[in-house]
Amino acid sequence: MSKAQIHLLELASSRYGIVVSPMLSSFLDTEEAAPTLGPHRHDYHALFLLSSGAITMRIEGQIIDMSPCSILIVQPGQIHQYIHSSNVSGWIMFLDGKILDTKVRTVIEQSKNSPKIIPLSGEEALFLDQILSSINQAAVEKIPGNFQTQMIHALANTLFYKTADLLLLQQNSNEVLTNRASKIVQDYKDLIKLNFKKFTRPAAYASLLHISVNHLNDCVKTQTGYSATRI
Repeated sequence: MSKAQIHLLELASSRYGIVVSPMLSSFLDTEEAAPTLGPHRHDYHALFLLSSGAITMRIEGQIIDMSPCSILIVQPGQIHQYIHSSNVSGWIMFLDGKILDTKVRTVIEQSKNSPKIIPLSGEEALFLDQILSSINQAAVEKIPGNFQTQMIHALANTLFYKTADLLLLQQNSNEVLTNRASKIVQDYKDLIKLNFKKFTRPAAYASLLHISVNHLNDCVKTQTGYSATRI
């Protein structure tokens, strides 16, 4: 199926350009069920906050398993498909990207983490849960205040400011781990050049590097695609 044939869903009519819904145990997208069962894409941002249970989705061909206390962001145009869920609770949020602060939208769209799934601490999950609950309550008020739209948009931006900060922290952490793994692999190769006649097993080199042989294997596999023994 070509990308042109993938069903494109547009944001349902919304007074504030935002749709927020509790995630139910019988989870399906809050849009029309039929098109969301197959591969589809949105013209808006989607955010899933999973408080409990599990969700499996396919995003741009990659299988994503969400676990409790995590956020998943699906960006406009990304092809995705709901596969399975069990005993879920949390929130689903759809919003028009024009609502977001330009800087925070840029951080999210240009983040190297893709798909964008973020594990949360208990405090972070509670903070985001409270914001989504507040947006949900404000959006359904029968007699909105004069600044209801501005308040809801401010809450949405607060949610995404926090999400962008978490993305940047995750990205920086990943870069540190990648740099560390790269150095370990280079040191391993250097040691092999000096000691290949004396030591023929990865465990000996892991000992020289002061790491476990499993960690050495993981670093080598990630960086080169080969096992430590093959190197």
